[in-house]
Amino acid sequence: MTAPPTDSPNHVLLPDWVTADPGGSLSVSAGAGSGKTTSLVGRVAALIETGGVPPSELVVITFTEKAAREVSHRLRQRLGNVVSLDEAYIGTIHGFCQSLLRRYPIEAGLPPRFTTADELTSGALADERAAQVVQELYNKAAKEPAIEHALTVMASFGAMMFLPDLVRAIDNDWLRFTEVELDRPVSIEVAHSTVMRMLGQVTMDPRYVSASQAMRNKIDTAVAVAKQAFDFVDSVPALARVATKLNTYPPTPPWGPLRDTMRYACFQPALDRLMAALVPLVVDAAHGRITRGELSFDDLLVLTRRMLRTRPDIRTLVRARHRHLFVDEFQDTDQVQFDVLTELTSSVAPNPASMFAVGDPKQSIYGFRGADVGLFSSLLAADPSRQELTVNRRTSADV
Repeated sequence: MTAPPTDSPNHVLLPDWVTADPGGSLSVSAGAGSGKTTSLVGRVAALIETGGVPPSELVVITFTEKAAREVSHRLRQRLGNVVSLDEAYIGTIHGFCQSLLRRYPIEAGLPPRFTTADELTSGALADERAAQVVQELYNKAAKEPAIEHALTVMASFGAMMFLPDLVRAIDNDWLRFTEVELDRPVSIEVAHSTVMRMLGQVTMDPRYVSASQAMRNKIDTAVAVAKQAFDFVDSVPALARVATKLNTYPPTPPWGPLRDTMRYACFQPALDRLMAALVPLVVDAAHGRITRGELSFDDLLVLTRRMLRTRPDIRTLVRARHRHLFVDEFQDTDQVQFDVLTELTSSVAPNPASMFAVGDPKQSIYGFRGADVGLFSSLLAADPSRQELTVNRRTSADV
C-alpha cells in the first residue's frame, strides 16, 4: 500500500495499483466513500513526482467547479511549493472544451471572438428557445395537416407537456442530427393499414396452423380484440377531446387494447413526424447563434467534438499537448462528453492520451441532464485491467 503524507485530507492508504503505473490508462469502479477523489489525487501526484511529467500535460476533469477547487487544493497540499500547477488544467469538461475552442476558433468554425453563457444563463436561454420552437411548431401545424394530426395523437397520450423536453434533447446535441438522416415519417394511415394487414395474415402463419385448437381459439380472440381496437383509430381526435374534457379515458372495453396498440400504430409515426419538423427548427436556431458567436453551454461540447473528429491535425496537436487525462465521477458523463474524451484517448488514431477514469455506477444521479451510467459500465467492461475500490473509508470502525 502507498501511504500519503500525514497531512493528507483523508489519511487514506491507497492500493499499490493506484500509483504503480500512473501514466497508463485505467478504469476504476469505486463505491461510496471508498476514496475516488483521493485515489485520483494520489495518481496525479505520483505521475508528477515519480514520472517526471510536467503539469502542462495534465487534464483533470471534475463534475463541478467546486470539486475542481477541492482537487487543486489537495494536490497543492500533497506537492507543496515544489511544483506549480498553474499550467495544468483542473476543472470541468465544459471549461476544458472552451479552452480548446478559444485556442482554435477558426478551425472550430467559430468567429475569433465568441461569447459563452454560463450554465445557469444557458439553461434559461435553452428554456426560451424550447418555448419558441414549440410555438413555431404550432404555427406549422396550422398550415400542415400531417403535423396537426401528429400533435393530436400526442395529445391523446397526454404527451404534449413533454414537447419542450424533446426540443431541449435535440438542442443539447443538435449537431448529431445534421450528421444522420432521420427516418422518413410514416403516416398514421399507413401504419394503421400495415398493422391491419399483418393481423389478417396471422391465420396463415405455420405456427398458427400447427397449434392446438385451444391455442388457435386464444389467438383468434386476441386478433379480434386488436382489430376491434383499431376500428377506433380514425376517431382518435374525437376520443382525445373527450378524454381531455373528462380527464379520463372512456370506460369502454376496447379502450385498453386501443391504448396499447396505438402506441405502436400511431404514437411512433406521430413522434417521427414531429421530429422531422422540429429538427430543422432547432438546427437553424443553433446555426444562427454559432454564426453570431453566441455559444450555449452545451455548444462547447458539441463543437469541440466536431473539431476533434473533422480536424485530425488539431486532434493530433491536442493529444500531444494534453498527454494524460483524469476524470472524476465518470458515471455522470453524457454521450457528448464521452465522445470528446474518446477522441483524445482512442487508440484508433496515433498517440492517444492516457485516461484514469474513476466513478461509482450506483451513484449516477444526473440522468435528467443526459448522464448515462451505461457509458461508464461499457468503459469498465472494455478495460481488462480495471480495478475496484470497495472499502467505505468514511465510516469509523466503532459505528
